[in-house]
Amino acid sequence: MRLRSLQFTVALLLLAACTRAEHALGWGNEVHRITGLMAQEMLTPRARIAVNQLLDGGDLADASVYMDIYREALKREVPASERWHYDNRPVCGEPAALGTYCPEGNCASRQVPRWFNVLADTSRSKEEQRQALRFLVHIVADLHQPLHAADDNDSGGSAKIMLMPGANAPRNLHLVWDVELPKISTRGLSELQVAKDLIANHQSKFAEWMGGDAVLWTAQSHGIARRLAYGKLPGFSCGVLDGKPAGLRDGKPWTDEPLPLPRDYVEGATGIIPILVAQAGARIGGLLNAALDPDGARKAPAALRSAPPPPPPTASMPAATSLKDALSRPPAAQVPPK
Repeated sequence: MRLRSLQFTVALLLLAACTRAEHALGWGNEVHRITGLMAQEMLTPRARIAVNQLLDGGDLADASVYMDIYREALKREVPASERWHYDNRPVCGEPAALGTYCPEGNCASRQVPRWFNVLADTSRSKEEQRQALRFLVHIVADLHQPLHAADDNDSGGSAKIMLMPGANAPRNLHLVWDVELPKISTRGLSELQVAKDLIANHQSKFAEWMGGDAVLWTAQSHGIARRLAYGKLPGFSCGVLDGKPAGLRDGKPWTDEPLPLPRDYVEGATGIIPILVAQAGARIGGLLNAALDPDGARKAPAALRSAPPPPPPTASMPAATSLKDALSRPPAAQVPPK
């Protein structure tokens, strides 16, 4: 029994160590693909032709997972691109200024207007617009994942270990929101069917949802993280740790001991997730129509169109072929010196 307990403890420590260093991927592939399929269904004829040309006949479902598939390669080739998946806005303490958690514009909310403007710029090359399209559909979806809009010095929940009701293996909180809860919400339906159902159930709200801009949309996700994703965890409260605001568990520092999630937490989360996914898909579709069809019915918010983009990265945007090549090369730190 002692050996088994030790093995379990070691497994938990390894899990925690592997997930503390960096945010986990935003939403699972399934959710990204659903938002891409929703946007595909919403495109005006002119925008649909433009997307088809940019993707060489591919679809938005595949484009939506590009940033995750090539995440490591992009990290090497485009410095700071790994930070475009989230806004590390603290969940505890006073509201933080954008510059404190989004240095030099390297966060999800500031990258949305940047890539919208590139996509809408007809003077850009096809490769530049294609990359902007891939970035836009992914980043907009990511900022609707509440744990990509909030942080408790835990990589968006990646360092908090949970146990889903009836599960034997623990999962970190980020993966619970990325994969486990959406899996329950989709009820085993196909991605396309879920996309069509979300459009049918929420289409009347699409025009309202297109109001505001990416900063507002991220703030809405942050509010859900504070009230639900973190706020409804059993025993969670905001306090002070080492002189800084921090989330506590039963008034004490968080530990690696798995926290059983109650069924009412799961029910609350699975009730809000379809709305978040629908908002993401609707906003992606609206942005693409606004960027690629000036006469499209759904226009981008004025604040999004006019927002000045952050400074461009020092590296140029690589093509997919160069990213595949980058994946085959060792990281720069492992390249022997000349």
